[in-house]
Amino acid sequence: MKNLLWILIAVVVIGGGYFVWTGQDDDLAPEVNEAAEEVEDAAEAVEEEANEAQEATEDAVEGTVEDVQNAVENAVDQATEAVEGAVEGAQEAVGDATEAATDAASDAVDAVSDAVGDALGSADDTADAAADTASDAAEATGDVANDAAGAVSDATEDTVDAVSDALGLDNGDSALPDVGNDTQTGVNGE
Repeated sequence: MKNLLWILIAVVVIGGGYFVWTGQDDDLAPEVNEAAEEVEDAAEAVEEEANEAQEATEDAVEGTVEDVQNAVENAVDQATEAVEGAVEGAQEAVGDATEAATDAASDAVDAVSDAVGDALGSADDTADAAADTASDAAEATGDVANDAAGAVSDATEDTVDAVSDALGLDNGDSALPDVGNDTQTGVNGE
């Protein structure tokens, strides 16, 4: 993104240098300055949107990670409590009778298995939700970046048109390279 900004600034400087060199700077300086300000404004807007998108993505990922950690801790606590309760129940059953102890131990194992299964299921659900949130955040970041690139491309085309008009060139003859289409193609990867 910064390379694109440098290219746009170089185009404005080259255009201004051309006008100074050819002695046309008095007539066209306001138009070139205005075009340069538009490019700078567009560049600042793109950089600002990119920073906001990055911050939003970081916040979403950080919140998702915290949620997953909390869910795993809660699941571990629940499993520990269930195991402790099952062990206490088994010890009491052993004191009553051997047959009752066997039944209680069997029930305790079932309860622990269920609790662990529930805890793992809850952790899996939380991890899936975290992955979905991170994916949505990445998609939103991509959308913002594409919108920003489109805005820069439009500003570049407007600047090139303004400079071409200022130079008095026909629609087909341009003293500056056509950066608009190349820039858009590079951002979208198409």
